[in-house]
Amino acid sequence: MVGAVDLNKSLEYWRQNKWIGCFPVKWHIVKELPNGLLKHIIIECMQNWTSFCI
Repeated sequence: MVGAVDLNKSLEYWRQNKWIGCFPVKWHIVKELPNGLLKHIIIECMQNWTSFCI
């Protein structure tokens, strides 16, 4: 997310009209990354597992 939520803007992407607003995002796509490079990432919401455990 690279900007604030704009609740006055609506988009026609959704099949149901139950979400309002939008916000700008910047996507990063990473392909073919060895798991060993991710061992240092700690996922707090999963009881401090390393990303290697997922």
